Amino acid sequence: MQHGSPSGSPTQTVHRVVRILKAFDGHHTLGITELAARTNVPRSSVHRIVRALVDEQLLTQDADSRRYELSLGLAEFGTGILRSNTVRTASRPTVLDDPRPDPRVGAPWECSITSTW
Repeated sequence: MQHGSPSGSPTQTVHRVVRILKAFDGHHTLGITELAARTNVPRSSVHRIVRALVDEQLLTQDADSRRYELSLGLAEFGTGILRSNTVRTASRPTVLDDPRPDPRVGAPWECSITSTW
């Protein structure tokens, strides 16, 4: 499935990268052959893309099994979203301005999101 992109185009590569990352949905580790089968991407292309994702710390490879898994490096994307003004603006009325007490401590509660990245 090329999504209207010519073979070998940068857009096709992006689609392949996304399909490879999504293939891990519900699976902790996958090998190259499994990724190729799940994504309908040629094994040689999967191998090149996976190596790049490892280099970018978005996937890690288990040294013993040689299988791949999603890396915590992907959390950076989520952290960026959490730090955005859009998320803070949308959540502020619900989270920060809620006058109800937290039943666990018997006092108004506060919420903050911090990141070390």
